Amino acid sequence: MTDVLENHVSGYGQRLNINLSQIAAQHPLLTALDEKSLETVMSMSRLTVYRPKRTVQRAGDPPRHVHLLISGTVRVFCRNEASEELTLELLSGPAIFNDARVLADSAAEAQVLTLARCTEMRIPGALFRRL
Repeated sequence: MTDVLENHVSGYGQRLNINLSQIAAQHPLLTALDEKSLETVMSMSRLTVYRPKRTVQRAGDPPRHVHLLISGTVRVFCRNEASEELTLELLSGPAIFNDARVLADSAAEAQVLTLARCTEMRIPGALFRRL
């Protein structure tokens, strides 16, 4: 079974009958952008729909993307020295994660796991910093 239910990359949305403007309207960060910036974000980002209990980010991942959780719920956690999982936060869409890591250019310290069906958009880190 695949982790990803749907995966839409720059421009695929129209072909697959995904209304990207409706997706953009669901996240406050995207609604705050001017039209040209929003167009750039939508064309350079990846929209993905995940099944429950799938990994979105692993500890140690390089800071390449900012994740916008459009809908669904994720669990952000890390492991201690005894390999026990410690929940850091639960996020429900709309939410954002990995933004501080991208701005600081440091690897992720936490793992992110979906708890329900989730739609997330990955914005390239360089684009996020530029905006």
